Amino acid sequence: MLLLLAAAAPAQVTPAAAPGRSPVQAAAGQTPAKTVPAFRFATMDHRVFANTDLPGDKLLLFVFFDPDCEHCQHALQSMDKDYKAFQRAALYLVSMASHDRINLFMASYAPRLAAQKNVLLLMDETSQFIAQFKPIRYPSLYLYSTDQSLLDYEDNEATLFRIEKYTR
Repeated sequence: MLLLLAAAAPAQVTPAAAPGRSPVQAAAGQTPAKTVPAFRFATMDHRVFANTDLPGDKLLLFVFFDPDCEHCQHALQSMDKDYKAFQRAALYLVSMASHDRINLFMASYAPRLAAQKNVLLLMDETSQFIAQFKPIRYPSLYLYSTDQSLLDYEDNEATLFRIEKYTR
């Protein structure tokens, strides 16, 4: 597992970091969001996608990833191999990376998953995911119920089966 404490450029997001500490270090020890927080991300065609756009009749699976994270690569490859296991959920794959890096990552590690109609790729251009959702490590997977309350949080590619028990 890659801890978000790693000194990676994409992980620098929390605006209130103390002097001498990276923003992610300042966010360490937080508890994942128990309900879907307010957010505004960009779709790959640069439209705004907000929490108000979420469907009310589906499970919601947010996957926060960094294209350079090996654990993210393994997790998305695993999801890609068994993409049908996630068809009951709306999947939101969120990254702070650029459009091109996200596209390259998805083409390399999860091309079948990315092509599914229940999957939406989102760019966190304003670096709000860490502050709002409060992930602990990359990759972070949040499964929310239809009433937007947290059913499961996983941050280890080896525990994807826990998410899949809800989405199969």
